[in-house]
Amino acid sequence: MKKISYLVCLLACAAFCACEKEDALEAGKVDFSDPYVIADNPKDPIQHRRYEIYKKYGVPVFFNDTVQSEYIGEDVYGKPIYQYETLDLNWNFSTHTGGDIVYHYTYLTDPAAQDSALNFAETYLSIASKKMQPFAMLLTRKTRTNTSTPKDTINYLYNFRLLLLSNMEDMNKLTKETMVARSRKMINEMVLVRVQNYEKVAARFGSVSSTNNYYCRPWKELGTTSQYTTNSLLHTKNIYDAKWMDRYGRWVYPEATDGELDTIRMNIIDDIGQFGFICGDENTPFQDSPTSEYDLKVFVTQLVDLGSEKFLKRYGRSPLVAEKYEILYEFITKELGVEL
Repeated sequence: MKKISYLVCLLACAAFCACEKEDALEAGKVDFSDPYVIADNPKDPIQHRRYEIYKKYGVPVFFNDTVQSEYIGEDVYGKPIYQYETLDLNWNFSTHTGGDIVYHYTYLTDPAAQDSALNFAETYLSIASKKMQPFAMLLTRKTRTNTSTPKDTINYLYNFRLLLLSNMEDMNKLTKETMVARSRKMINEMVLVRVQNYEKVAARFGSVSSTNNYYCRPWKELGTTSQYTTNSLLHTKNIYDAKWMDRYGRWVYPEATDGELDTIRMNIIDDIGQFGFICGDENTPFQDSPTSEYDLKVFVTQLVDLGSEKFLKRYGRSPLVAEKYEILYEFITKELGVEL
């Protein structure tokens, strides 16, 4: 009986010690629950600005891709072991590259340069819709990859969580108007990336012109009626471009007035619009309809550049173009929160 009592006490003591060890491990484990929360430090102007931006927009801004390092113990040789939380640009909207792309950063360390970079970051956040704001931002002096030459640097890169802004050293040379314009250009380009990555939206858009097999075919074969559409000397790939008249129209019709060239351009736009297009193909001969990818790219770019009213005024006479417009307009304004 004494042996049994002793054994029970021994097991209880072992269990108690195990619980103490487990509690100790739990208490000392790495906690990355809030590495992205920016704490205030009024004595540090840069840290205080980062805190103010975080408090206002909920977006942490970093100058280093290592967000947090935590000491977790020592190895068998007595050397300290750390666990790191880092910003990963290898994620895209649906997959991870597996680390095939390695990013090399030159960090922005000068406080004055950091302050100017924060001006740009705050400008971007102030005009971006909530849904176009990233989870976090990384501001660097230079960024290149293992696949680029030393001269090739990235201006900005956006995946589904992180917005990298590079070449940020001379932001103090930019006016407020220039920062706003640059931010809007970035947002417009990001809208295109978002649309392209939402397969259902891209598929609905493409189905308008693919149902009757309008893609990648000669205009003449589709049945265009304008004599200008099938003119082998006239580019239709960029008929939307305001400079088209000077680059192509005037070259083919040197004696035409501006008004006459504009009429020619509108005739082409109306002619290809009956098939749901606002451009021709970028690679094949001048008189072909576009690929679905180029069609979507030009459509989104024109819509965000012109805005809803001007876009419809220029292209809205075609029922198929109007149908494509409605698909993109609903997604961009409602899902992305971007005004058009």
